[in-house]
Amino acid sequence: MPIFKFVCPSCGLASSKRTSKEATSARCECGQMALLAEDRGGLSVGFSSKVSAEMKAQATGLESFDLDFDRVIGEDARQKWETIYERRRDKWDLIEQHKVEGRDLIRMKDQSYSVQPQMSSALRENRVSAMDTIKTQE
Repeated sequence: MPIFKFVCPSCGLASSKRTSKEATSARCECGQMALLAEDRGGLSVGFSSKVSAEMKAQATGLESFDLDFDRVIGEDARQKWETIYERRRDKWDLIEQHKVEGRDLIRMKDQSYSVQPQMSSALRENRVSAMDTIKTQE
């Protein structure tokens, strides 16, 4: 008996089963009937890259793990971009409120921003001086 690929429309689980050539469905692990996933073409199932709009992501196995992993990465990226946008808004609000330039802002220990023109100028000068020192040592 050949092996064919079946997909359950209820749970989305794809499985390969040894069935008769005439079979068009097979019992899924969830109890529903899984349908034949592709044309038989006279061959047993192998690798197939065809995607059907009726299929859902599997509830078990690597496909489910990959989908969950992608969702976690996407959510993490979304949260990080929101943080970046919040910081930009905070900076712009301070710049507009105090009529200063961005280089006059300093990030504080609590991750907020403060307008400190003298301190930021001193930090810039120290940074430039340190870089000059490093260049002369080479």
